[in-house]
Amino acid sequence: MLEVKFINEENGVQLGCRTYSGITHTIIPAFSASDHDIYFTNTFAKEPLYKSWLIKSIDITEGGVEIYISGNDIPDSVYTHATKQRKNFKSLLRKHNIVEVDFGHQSSIFSLSSGEEKNTLRTDSLMPGEMHKKRPCIVMGTRADSVTVIPLTTRDYHNPKHISISSDSFHNLHSRYSEKTSFAALDMVQTVSAHRVFPPREASTGRYRHQYFKYKLTKTDGEAIDTALADIYNDDVTKQLKIAQTALTGVRKEKSLILDKYNAVTNELKTIESCNEELREVVDHLAKAFDIEGELQQVLEQLKAI
Repeated sequence: MLEVKFINEENGVQLGCRTYSGITHTIIPAFSASDHDIYFTNTFAKEPLYKSWLIKSIDITEGGVEIYISGNDIPDSVYTHATKQRKNFKSLLRKHNIVEVDFGHQSSIFSLSSGEEKNTLRTDSLMPGEMHKKRPCIVMGTRADSVTVIPLTTRDYHNPKHISISSDSFHNLHSRYSEKTSFAALDMVQTVSAHRVFPPREASTGRYRHQYFKYKLTKTDGEAIDTALADIYNDDVTKQLKIAQTALTGVRKEKSLILDKYNAVTNELKTIESCNEELREVVDHLAKAFDIEGELQQVLEQLKAI
C-alpha cells in the first residue's frame, strides 16, 4: 500500500492522505528546495476553504511520501471575479496587460521500489519542457473562455526569441516583479483557461487586486514585442513587407527626382516665355519704326530685307 500524506508544516497536523491499493506508481510534485517555489490548490476537511498550498519539504518514508505544506489565501481568478461582478471577463483584460497565470506544477513519478524518478510517462501531468508554475504573463488576446498570453521568465537563456521587459512596465506592481530583469518568452506563447488567470500584486498595498488597467506594458515594450512576434511567426510576410518598403522608398526617390526635373523644365520654360515676350516687344517697336505691317513672320522677313 502506497500513501501520500499532506502535513501542515506550521503545526505538524496531518491534513489529508491519499492511499493507493494495487497501484505501484503515482505522481508527486517535483520538489527541490533549491529550485522555485511549488504551489498547488486544494481543500481539506480541516481546511475547508480553497488555499494555495506552498510545498515546504517532501520526506520519503517506508510507506510512501510525506508532503509538508503551508497555506496561503488566493484571490479569485479573473473569470470568477468577473462572474461575481456580472461581467464578461474579456471586459477586464486588454492587450499587453500584465497578469499572473497558474500553469500548474511539474511532477515526479514515485514508487516504493524505485523512489522518485523524472516523469516522462504520465502525460496527464505536466511534462519536462512545458511551461509550469505560477508566473507573470502578458495578455495578447481573449476568446471564448480562454486567454492567450506570453509567459515571462527571469532566466536569461540568451535566446533571440526572448525580449527583455523594462522595469517601467512594472511601476504599478510589487517590487518583486522588477527585482530581476524579466524576459518575454515569445517562443512559448500559450492559450490558457481564464480560470488560470489571476491579478498580480500591486505596488501600493501588496494585495492582489483586479485593477488590470493599471498593469500594462509601456508603449515601447509593447511595440517591441509586437515587432518581434511578427518577425518570428510571420517571417515570410515580414520579408515581403521589407521588400515592398524598400521598393516604395525607391519609387519615392524616383518620384522626387522626376519632380525636380519637372520643376527645372517648368522654370526654363518660364524663362523662355519671358524672353519671347521681350523679343516680341522689340519686333513690334521696329515694325512701327519702319512702318511694317503683317504677321510676326512677315514682319521678321521684311526687317531682314532692310
